[in-house]
Amino acid sequence: MKRNTKRNQQESWTMSESMKSYWWSHPCEVGIFNFGDLIGPLLLNAYGLVDYIETASRVDDADVLFAGSLLQSLSPEKHTTIIGSGMLTDQRLHFPHAKILALRGQLTKERLSVQDDIPLGDPGLLISRILPIEVTKEEDKPIGIVPHWKHYASPRLDSYRCDPRYKIINPRCEPQCVAQEICSCSVIIASSLHALIVADAYGIPNVRLDFDDESVDVRDFKCLDYYSAIGRSKEDAKITPENLMQVDPSTINSSYQKNIAKVQDALHKVLLSFAQDVRKNYGELYQEPNVSLHTAMRMADCGDVRRMNYIGDLYYRGEIVLKSPDEAFYWYKTAADRGYHWGMFNLGKCYYEGVGVDKNDAEARRWYKRAADFGNFWAYEELATWFNDADSMRYLSDCYFNGYAGYRTIEKEESLQKGKEWLEKATAAELVASNMPEEKTAEDNWGF
Repeated sequence: MKRNTKRNQQESWTMSESMKSYWWSHPCEVGIFNFGDLIGPLLLNAYGLVDYIETASRVDDADVLFAGSLLQSLSPEKHTTIIGSGMLTDQRLHFPHAKILALRGQLTKERLSVQDDIPLGDPGLLISRILPIEVTKEEDKPIGIVPHWKHYASPRLDSYRCDPRYKIINPRCEPQCVAQEICSCSVIIASSLHALIVADAYGIPNVRLDFDDESVDVRDFKCLDYYSAIGRSKEDAKITPENLMQVDPSTINSSYQKNIAKVQDALHKVLLSFAQDVRKNYGELYQEPNVSLHTAMRMADCGDVRRMNYIGDLYYRGEIVLKSPDEAFYWYKTAADRGYHWGMFNLGKCYYEGVGVDKNDAEARRWYKRAADFGNFWAYEELATWFNDADSMRYLSDCYFNGYAGYRTIEKEESLQKGKEWLEKATAAELVASNMPEEKTAEDNWGF
């Protein structure tokens, strides 16, 4: 993505290959990720941007930064759009070419010497609007403990692991799962900043857990930066693992939570406007790269996942090259293994159709599900159509009720009709599933 040199609020982008965003998503351990950093992809999905924006491997490669403590890793000369990001530590930075639409908090704004009146707040607060979860008021709900991923295995938490009054929530899971767990608790005590943010989003009282260590990831600055955006006092109590039992839920300060909805509204407005601008300027991003096979091969060898998928398309259809199911499968799998959602979708198609591999509905469903988790609308369609998946049907229903389907904007009458049809199908599918024997419904859990 190359950007015009014009620096004002109407500035736009000219598309070269794709827009890119960055979020920290390297495994904490093999195959394990940090849920707070994965809220970024949820935002792309929710605002219809997942097919316009790809993953950057470095902060400096990103055209847009949505959230996270990333700004200390951004070079000053970059023309990046910043929407809700913050700084990890207290330092002075200057980004004269950046387009700053929102920042995480007042501390970051001051350290960047930003004078404009811009929204402040962490976009993670929008999770309650992306994933509506009913929060009930039962008296016997446990107290949730959400450590920073570096603290999850700390022996200082061992005394609470088997205590039924407490629930230790693994932060190294997908954000949907962590949000559900947080909402099942009466109070959240967390050294994970995004656990505090998620708790605030759902209106759950929370207290900061302080391990009093030297890890830069859990020092005060980023937490106080977030507090400054929501009107939470920097004097609010912190508590150590050894003193958790002293927490009295009735004394936790939650008065600032009356400010959350206003912060959410402002962030939503910024993201909605940004998404509309992207869709208006770029139209359909997913298209076959207009390059020769030789160039595509060279770029694929350099790690370009879109070109890997493109080469798979050529072999799948027999265009430019002789049709080869085996080569199509190889290139789709190569792209899928590197996290490209269209590669995942096409790999699911190969397993479903038996292209280059034995037909395998379970594997087809697994890869379609992975593509859907990255917001691929067509993967949801495949899951709903061929596998009678009620969750996918509900997703499609929501899309149509909101007036869009993938890249297409749908006329209101057709949109409402299709939304109603998919909602009815989802209800019917859930009814069928509820009447299935327990062992069969257990087999239907794909483990994502």
